[in-house]
Parts: sequence; C-alpha cells; structure tokens
Amino acid sequence: MRRLEMTLGQFPNGVILMTVKGFLDTDTYEDLEKQINQLYAAKRFRVIADLAELRYISSAGIGVFIAAFSEAQENQGKLVILNANDKVKQVFELLELGEIFTFTTSREEALKAFG
Repeated sequence: MRRLEMTLGQFPNGVILMTVKGFLDTDTYEDLEKQINQLYAAKRFRVIADLAELRYISSAGIGVFIAAFSEAQENQGKLVILNANDKVKQVFELLELGEIFTFTTSREEALKAFG
C-alpha cells in the first residue's frame, strides 16, 4: 500500500511548515485533510506545504488543497506550495489551478509570500 507521511514545523513568525511525502491519493487524502483540519481548528491558517518528496497527487489530493486554500483565505491566512516537482505541479496546472496557488522553490520565497 502506498503511504503518505507528514511532519510539522514552525517558523519564528508563526508560519507552519507542513512537509508532505509519498503518495496523495484516494487511499491517503483523508490523512492530509485531518492534519490540515487540526491546524485550522487551532487557528493556524498560515501554512507552507513542502511537496518536495510528494511523488504522486490525485484529484482527491488536489481537492484537499483547494478546500484548505479556500478556508485559509476565509480566515485571513494563506496556503503556499513549496518545492512541488514537475509531475505534481503539472496536475495543478492541468486543472487550471496554477494561477490560483502560490508556488515557490525556496523557504525564503515561501515566507515572503506572507508579506
């Protein structure tokens, strides 16, 4: 079975770094959804999702990111995508989401996206 792993960190300015590794599909999307919901329940709406080691994302996984993005915005927060590989970024772009999400390639750039 394909696995999804997540770890959390925090920058001094309070922005959360959520590292997502493995496969995000119909078998694993609920794990990510649960993690994000826990962050949002704690009023942590400023999140960087580091996808450098995410090997696969399905439409179910994209759906989690769309919902998370929307809820963050509704709460004056932001969800920034860091280090998405070409394969993962292509899925966002095929669904015409490339212009909606902020994609960054360094932690410094991701942190600057929060102003």
